[in-house]
Order: sequence, then C-alpha cells, then structure tokens
Amino acid sequence: ERHIARAKVVENIGKRIIEFLSQIEEFQKALWEKKKFVLSTDYVITLDRIPEELQNEVLKNKQQSKEWEELGFEIATPSARNDERRVSVRGTKSRSNLKFPVDTKYFSEDFKETLLEKLSQQGSLDDLIDGVLIKSENWQALNLILGKYKGKVQCIYIDPPFNTGTNEFLYKNKYLDSSWVTMMCDRLELGRRLLKDDGSIYVRIDYHGNHYVRSLMDMVFREENFRNEVVISRTRAKQEVENQFIQQTESLFFYSKGNQMILKSVERERGPEWHSLLHFPRADDKPRIILDKKFYPPRGRRWALSQERIDRFAERGKIRINKEESYVDCHGRKVVGVPELLYDSEIVGNEWLDIPGYSQAQHFPTENSEILLKRV
Repeated sequence: ERHIARAKVVENIGKRIIEFLSQIEEFQKALWEKKKFVLSTDYVITLDRIPEELQNEVLKNKQQSKEWEELGFEIATPSARNDERRVSVRGTKSRSNLKFPVDTKYFSEDFKETLLEKLSQQGSLDDLIDGVLIKSENWQALNLILGKYKGKVQCIYIDPPFNTGTNEFLYKNKYLDSSWVTMMCDRLELGRRLLKDDGSIYVRIDYHGNHYVRSLMDMVFREENFRNEVVISRTRAKQEVENQFIQQTESLFFYSKGNQMILKSVERERGPEWHSLLHFPRADDKPRIILDKKFYPPRGRRWALSQERIDRFAERGKIRINKEESYVDCHGRKVVGVPELLYDSEIVGNEWLDIPGYSQAQHFPTENSEILLKRV
C-alpha cells in the first residue's frame, strides 16, 4: 500500500508539472500568434511615375543617388546649355525619366505623403502597386497577407533553410528534425491557402531534407498534385570528397494546388542542327506540301510532322530542302532533295542543369540565381 500511495503522489506531481508546462506552451503560442506591429512602410516607385513637380527633389537626394550608383545607374551632370537633370544606365544612351527605382525611405514624411496623395488621384494605391516586399519572420508575414491575398497567388517559390547543421549562414540552419518539419509544415499549409485554384508551388531543398519535404508536400498538397522533382545545379566543384560522390545538384519539388493548373512548355536554346523529317519506320504514304512542293515518304516510313506543324515551322524559317541528299519515295521514284527541320531549341524537362542554381551578384552565400527564378 505504501508503494501504491507513493506512485499516486508521483502521478499527481507529474500531472501538475505537465499542466504547468502546457500552460507555458499555450502562453508562448499565444504570444507567437499575436499579430505583430508593422514598424515601417515604404514604397519603391519608378521615376517615370513620379509627378513631374517632384522629380527635381528626387534627383537632388544624395542617398537615392548613391543607391542608384550601387545598382549600376548614374546621374549625368547638367550641362551649361541644358540644365535639365538626366539619369542614365551605364552603356546606354542618356534619356530622361527612365524606370529608376525611387525608394521613399530616403525622403521625408512630408514628401512621402505628398507623393502618395498625388498617386492616389490616379486610382487606388492597391491597384497601382505591382508587388509587395515584406521584411519579417516568414510565418508572421504569411499570416499578415493572408486576409488580402488568400486564393490569389499564382506561384510560390521558397528556399527554406536546408537544416544542414551548420551556423555559417546569416539565418538559423540548425534545428531538431522535428522542429524543422513542424516549421515547414506550418508554412506550407499557409502557402496553400494563398494559392489560386490553378496555382503551383516550388520548394528548393537538398539531400539533407528532400525526403521530409516530399512527404510534407504529399500531405499538404496531396500526392496526386505532385508534378516534378526538378534537378537544379548546386556547384560545379570538382574537389574530392571522401567515400561519396560530390553533391553537385539540388531539387525543386513542384506541386500544383489542384488539377486546374496548366503548365506552359519552356524552350531552351541548343546547338543548331538540321535533321531529316523522315521519321519512324511505320507505313503512311500521305504526302506533305513542303515549301510549295509535294513530297511522298519512302516506302514503310512516314513524315515526322503533320502538315499544320510543317507550315508553322516553315513560316519561322526552320524548314529547308537539302538538295545534296536523295531518297526513293513510296511510289518507287527517286526524289532529289530531303526535307529537313532545324533543331535550335528543345522543350525543357525536369533537368535544369543548363542554368546556374546560385548567384553571387549580391555576395550572399545562398543567393538564388535570377535566371532560375525567371524559369520558374
């Protein structure tokens, strides 16, 4: 009986401790989920949209001029004949009112209010804004924009911490696996709510977490909405690694929100080569009109393209008759000149190793390549 009594005491103490810890966790959760204050809001507006009466003040702003120089722009010095200030891009002809980014953080509140008031006369600011950039903890930012952008986002691209276990980056990259998975799951669920019904999402990851990401994506977006695992370039390094192959690639997991997504094919350039339009050995003696001449295929073969596609390629200058070649058509006649198609591009598949995965333009160690983002 004494042992039973002690066990009950321990049980009661354990329950009290669990209840206390649960209260702490609930309090921490409430603090975390509480909406945060927006510390500041600024606008980046291209110079051509700044009212003319405010442009001189913009061009006189030294901080703005310094930023333009850092971005590769420059301000031409006014000449004696023409006191009009001009801005130009290095290597291009100088002209007024280029689409230079004007950041209101470099200007006074009075200037900002005047500018926004004049822009509002053209229409709603929400309608005039082309994009939103938020500097925030990402979970808080996603919740902030959910009310306005729920079901309106066409495409999401995320490059989360890979959880490699190192602290060499400017962001946390060393989590317990369970914490990392929870963090990812919360944000993927919010991302799904933001997507349009025909929207899609790309998640970049490497071998440290690709097995977790695939499982999470299957759970949040459903397995049937998996589209591709795209292979992208990580590094071209050739240094030796002990007992393993060099990790030269990473993955992009591509999912749609549902079955309404339509993916437009993407082409990339390839070395120009001319190939015969004669295709697989399957009998089809229907002729094609190629560059105003009727051609029959050889016996037992067929043309590779339909008449419609041949006409389309011919309009683009990608069809020719190679008069140095000949063949015998399905009627036993010798034909001098073989129709050929120019292959100077190809449809992009799930291998994207032709473009860089990272960039060093801003000297950030994990800066995503702009070329990669444009393809997405």
